[in-house]
This record gives sequence, structure tokens and C-alpha cells, in this order.
Amino acid sequence: MSKKSAIARLLSDFIKADNIIEKDEIELLSELSEQFHISEEDKRDAEKIQFADAVDELASLPMHQRKEVLQSLARMTVADGKCVPMEAMLMLAVKYSLTNDKSLRNRVKLLRGDSLEVGNSSFKIIYVESEYDDRLNTEISENLRSINSELNMIGVDFIYIPQVANDFAQMSSDYLHNVISYLAPSLKAEKRDAICHSLCTITTRRFCCDLLSRKLGIMELQRTKPALLISIGDSSMPVVLDDGSVGHRVFTQYMHIELDGDVMKDIRMFVDDFKAYVENLTTTVTAPKADRIMYQGFHRLLLDLHIYTGKKQDCTLLIDAKTYEVRFREIDEELVLTRKVKSVYLTILQQTLCGKGKSLRSNMESLKAFRRIYYEMGADNVDESTYEGDLTVSLARIKKELTENHPMVQNIDRYLPIRGRSSSVTVNIEPDMVWVRTGGADVRLVDSHWRGFGK
Repeated sequence: MSKKSAIARLLSDFIKADNIIEKDEIELLSELSEQFHISEEDKRDAEKIQFADAVDELASLPMHQRKEVLQSLARMTVADGKCVPMEAMLMLAVKYSLTNDKSLRNRVKLLRGDSLEVGNSSFKIIYVESEYDDRLNTEISENLRSINSELNMIGVDFIYIPQVANDFAQMSSDYLHNVISYLAPSLKAEKRDAICHSLCTITTRRFCCDLLSRKLGIMELQRTKPALLISIGDSSMPVVLDDGSVGHRVFTQYMHIELDGDVMKDIRMFVDDFKAYVENLTTTVTAPKADRIMYQGFHRLLLDLHIYTGKKQDCTLLIDAKTYEVRFREIDEELVLTRKVKSVYLTILQQTLCGKGKSLRSNMESLKAFRRIYYEMGADNVDESTYEGDLTVSLARIKKELTENHPMVQNIDRYLPIRGRSSSVTVNIEPDMVWVRTGGADVRLVDSHWRGFGK
């Protein structure tokens, strides 16, 4: 990717932002193409680039060149006489990503995934986190009305998952069951019960890890510090379809702003900067009630994410200490790995759930756990066994087995090992996801004798 094709990509997204291509915008495009020496080849290459990748490419420019790009994009936003909200969103995403304020730039990253805009075109800011933060959740809860008031002025919805869960919990059980039965009559009763329970109890962590990451493909949210996730519009790329025709795959772009400790400060910064580009009328918000489900916008999204899962299933792992097999229980599929590689993987799971560091590390605790698990898997003379020398090869084999041989596991990404610093490896799992069968009974690994391995 060249800097010129990256600029061409951004100019293209800004022109298309309001779904109207004005004569003045095309004339300005020609002028800016000359200014940045953008060729026709650069424009063709730009079609293959994602918005976020283009911005990232330009982040390495010297500050005076970044300012030149920002000034040019700002001109494009008003080329047709006014800056619309979609253009303002894109402008802020580029501005925050290329700013000379390093503290802000380091907190911002651009992501992509499938669309969040279901049945409602309004922008959304979602509070996201993969681990519960007491202080920030308290601050948001205490300032929820103020946050909504600030964002409603510019037509933006604030999504706080505990509040959404409370909306569903306030509805009568019969009413919610009947709505789900109407929307998905083919679901079994126990599945409808599970959906009702999940809607009423969903947490921000589960929403990020199980829904945004797994179903919308925003993989970065498997592990995220507390942040504001802002939908900033769609971006498309041409694709060749099975019949040989050319179509476009549409992605929604998101701006992820990591919170630095003051939610209201970041909200007000965003609102003030947005209003500097565009003025927007105050919007009227239609709130859900105990006898009214909002089958639009975010509430519809949450329902659809729970109901329409296709043939894939969320699965749990079962370790059979007698047969040495490891299977996804719900679909009865075995992980096919050598004994040692399987033992390495089980050690990663065990250390993630039960280890002091919550990951496999280069220390005696992890090594002791590995040797015990290797023995449990049927190996002899394990006292001198180690995994460190071939850990990289083992991880590659584990990832290949999980990603290529188990397409029906909906939550497969939760089981992928994640390598960190100093050869540490962890997995984004929870206690209910890994079970051990001993003596004919299935118990959670954290409740089994395996919990003490390595200690």
C-alpha cells in the first residue's frame, strides 16, 4: 500500500459518505489528486484497501503532511456546501488517529466488522470491556442521564449493556417468551428459555467476547480495556462472486477510544468536536417499556444476534481422563492432536483457569502442571518432559486443528491460544467452558482435581 493510494481511499469514502456524489466533490477530487500526485493506478489500488488500513498507513507521515491530509479531508466534507453527520464521524476518526496529541492517538484505533446498524440508521457509542471495571461502571451508572443528554444533542445513541439487560428484565417472562416464539418459531423451548435468560442477564464482557467478537467479527474485542466503541459508517470492497460477477462486501467501520479514567470528559470531547464540524437537531428517543420491545436499532440487534445463529453451536470442551480424548461435547467432535501437543493445550487451559498468572508461563508452576497433565493423558516417565523448546510448533498445530477442522463450533475463537510477552500463552475461556470426566461424572475443570495441578 502506498501513501497516495491510502489518501485516495479516504477521499473516496468521504465522497460516498452521504450517498450523494456531487459535481463539486468530483471537481475537488481532481484538484486534490493533482495536489497529492495520485494516479489512476493509485485510485484502482485504493479500492482494495480498508478505511482503517488507509488511516494506519498515513499515521507514519510527518506531522506537517498529516495536517495537509486533514485539511484536504475537511475541505471535502464541505465541498457540497455542508458537512453531514457521516462525514463528521469519518473526519473525527481520521483526526484522532493522526493528531499530534500522542496521549489521545495512543488511545484510538480503528476496527471493522459486520454491521451494527440494524433497522435504525442512528450512530451508536457502546461502552465495551472484556473485564469488569468497578470504578468506570459506577461512574457511567451515576452519569447515565447526563451521557445520554450530551449524545442525544448530536443524534447519537449511547449503549450501556447493563441498562439494556435491565430493559429486558423489566418485561414479563411470558411476554418475552412469546416475542421470541413469534420471531423464531422453530426454536426448541429450552433454546428460547436460554435466550430469555441471556437477554436479561447479559454482561458487557459477554457481549464483547461472545457477540461483537464472534458474530460480528470484531476480533480485537476478545480482549479490550474499557473503551467507547463508535460506529462511524460503512466501507465497501469489490469481491468476485461465485457466479463470476462482481459485487461489493460492506463492512462497518468502528472507532475504539480507550478510556483514560474520565468518561464524561471523553464524551464531551467527542460531542464538542462533532459539533465543530456539523450542527444536528436534538433527536427524540423512543425508549423501551415493560410491555414494548423496540424491534429496531440496538434492541433488535441483540435479539437477532441471539436468535439467528445458523447451524453452528456454542460448544464446551470435555476432557476424558480415561480415554485421553478431548471433545466438543455438543457436536461430539474430537480434537485430533498428538499426545504431547494435546497436553500442552490442556495445560494452557488449566493454567488459564486455575494458574496464579492465568496463563501458561515459563515457570515451575506451569511446568509441573504440564507434566501432571501429560501423565494424565497416558504418557510415562514425564519427570524430564518439557514443552518450551517446541511451544511455537505446538501452538501452530493447535490453531490449525481448531480453525480448520471444527467449522460447526460457533465460539471456536474463544478456544484459540493467545501468545503474549515472555512466552506466556492464555485462552479467552470461562470456567463453564472446560469440563473433565473422571469416574463417570462430568465436572468443571475448576471443580475437579485438575485445579490443583502445578501448585
